Parts: sequence; C-alpha cells; structure tokens
Amino acid sequence: MVVTDQAAVLGNMPQDSTGYQKVSFIGQLPVRVRGPVQSGDWIVPDGEHQGVGIAISSQNITPAHQIVGQAWASSSDPGVKRVNTAVGLDHSPALRQVITAQEKRIESLEAQMQALQKMIGEQKEKVLADLGNK
Repeated sequence: MVVTDQAAVLGNMPQDSTGYQKVSFIGQLPVRVRGPVQSGDWIVPDGEHQGVGIAISSQNITPAHQIVGQAWASSSDPGVKRVNTAVGLDHSPALRQVITAQEKRIESLEAQMQALQKMIGEQKEKVLADLGNK
C-alpha cells in the first residue's frame, strides 16, 4: 500500500478529506524513493516513517524487508524522486531468491562443519595415538 495522487479507485472518501491521504493497494504507481534505483530493484520503506522508500537489489533482499513493490524504472539521483513501481503484486520471486541463497549458505556451512569435524577426529586420533606410545 502506498500513498499516491494517482489512485485508480477511491472508496469511503469523507466529505471533509482534511488529514486523509489517498492510498493504492495495487497497480503501477509513482513511489517516492531515496537514493539510486535500478529497474527490478525491490522498494522497501526507508525506516524514517516519511512515506519514502529505498531500493534493495534482489541479491540483498531478506525476509525482514517489508516489500512495497518492484521498481519499473531506474535513476542514479541520490535524492528523493518518484519512481514508477509495481505495487501489490506477487513478491514470490524475491522470496524465492532469499530462500535459494539461504539454502546455498546452509549447504556451505554444513560442508565446512563436516570438514572441521573430520579434522577434529583426525587430530583426536593422533593425540590418543601419541598418548598410547608414551
């Protein structure tokens, strides 16, 4: 959900809209983003609670990120600008990438652990053999 001036549908709009914002749950919308962004990056809140997002690449996205949408435009501008973003669509590709990266990391750590356990076992045998020869 993003605050926008381009909502396709408005509902429950009060007579006096002072203090209210228009929001959109889905669609292609301009989203305020701080910093550089590449098309395909995931837009997440910047954490400052001002309605501005930041771009996170697919390689750096984690389950902790609250995905707002996916950038459909690029900009190298370091400031805040409006970036065309797909909001409210399926974020499964980002989550699949995170899970795949985590699976690879787990496999690597398990292999390292097995190698270390083997080394410890070999060293233990050497120490016991040395103690037995004394």
